[in-house]
Amino acid sequence: MADELNWPHLVRPAVPILYLDLNHFIFLARASQSVDRAPSGYGELGAALRSAVRSGRVVVPLSAQHVWEMHGIADPRQRRDIATVMKDLSGFEYLLGRVDIGQLEIEAGIRHILGEQAPAVPWPLIRPTIGQALGIVGGVKIVNEAGQDVSESMRAEMGATEFDAFVASANVAFEQGLLAGPSDEDAEMLRRDYGYSPEAARASGESRLAFEVDLAGRLAADERWRRGRLRDVVSAREFAHERIDVLNRMNQQRAEIATLNGGWFEATEPS
Repeated sequence: MADELNWPHLVRPAVPILYLDLNHFIFLARASQSVDRAPSGYGELGAALRSAVRSGRVVVPLSAQHVWEMHGIADPRQRRDIATVMKDLSGFEYLLGRVDIGQLEIEAGIRHILGEQAPAVPWPLIRPTIGQALGIVGGVKIVNEAGQDVSESMRAEMGATEFDAFVASANVAFEQGLLAGPSDEDAEMLRRDYGYSPEAARASGESRLAFEVDLAGRLAADERWRRGRLRDVVSAREFAHERIDVLNRMNQQRAEIATLNGGWFEATEPS
C-alpha cells in the first residue's frame, strides 16, 4: 500500500456532505404525505434535513446512480413525488460522475510520479446540474432554429431580471423532469420516435455487478487471493476493467499536448 495518498484535485463544499440512498428519499417522500406510510422517524428526519439545508449547514447531493435507479421505478406518480423531495433537499446539486473522478485520481497519481504541479483551478466535486454526474455541461441554453446560442440577445430583449428568472425556472423544471422521467404516454412516444431506453443505462450497472460477483467467486475458490495483497488484487482487476480506457485516452491527450509544445508536457484542466 502507498505510504502517501494522492487525492484528486477537487474542491469540496465548505460544509459537510450527506449522501442519501434512494430508499431514504422514497421513505422521505412517503413521510411528507403521511407519516404512517414511512418507517418511524422519517417525518422528523425530513424536517431536520430541510432545516439544515435551508441554513446552509449541510449539502445533500444527488448522483448518477439516483437517476438510473429512479427510472427503474415504474409508477410515474411515485417518481414525481420522490423528485420533489430530491429537489427540496439537494437543490439539484450533483456529485461529479464516477468516470470523471476516476480520471482525476489517475491524473493525481501520474502527476505525483512525474513531479508535476496540479492545475491552478481545482475541479468542483459538486455542481448544480445533472450534467455534473453525466460528464456534460448541463443546464438550459437558449438556441435558435440553427442551434446557435442566443441567450445574450434574448436577455437583452427580455431584460436581465425577467430573463434570469425565466432561465432559473426552466432549469428547475428541466432538472426535475429528468429525475422524474416521462409519463407512460410520453415514454411510449419517446421510445418510438427517439430511442428512449432507460434499460440500457441500468444494464451497465448490472454488468459491473456481474463483474464483482465473478471476482468474489474467484477469491472464494482460491484462498491464496484472500491472503496478503488482497487490496492490490482487487484494485488491479478494477483498473483493468474500469479504468484502462481512461488511461489510454489520457496518454493520447498527453502525447498530443507534448507534440504541440515541442516535446514538453504542461498540466492542463481535465477534459
